[in-house]
Amino acid sequence: MDTICLAAGKFSQLDCIEPLPSLQYGSRLALILTLLRAKSALYALSNTNNAHAAHFLEAYAELFAAFDTLFLSHRIGGRKPEPAAFEHVAQAVGLTPAEILLFDDLDANIAAARALGFQTVHVTGPAATEAPAARL
Repeated sequence: MDTICLAAGKFSQLDCIEPLPSLQYGSRLALILTLLRAKSALYALSNTNNAHAAHFLEAYAELFAAFDTLFLSHRIGGRKPEPAAFEHVAQAVGLTPAEILLFDDLDANIAAARALGFQTVHVTGPAATEAPAARL
């Protein structure tokens, strides 16, 4: 599963879209989400389908409970890196792209978000996410 996180609100609000780069980081991911959650609301965006979503939402229910809203591609009609997916989430959370910091592990998603005016962090592992999250 590819993943994405958006953090936002001129750093007074943090909105996270998709569980930081992959569920493989386990307890470190839970810690990162806890740090982010203490600062603001969290939102997740995932490229998925109904069957896949049903599985991962059940298998990782505790992790996804940290998020206020899940934006699932098969429900919103747009997939990363399509601009419509990013634009849908920004509009739904009431922020401009410039107010959103995007964490993602895929170059294509980073490039697409930057082209729309999002701030970005390329996530290559837990440490690449932990440092920016701790500074917010």
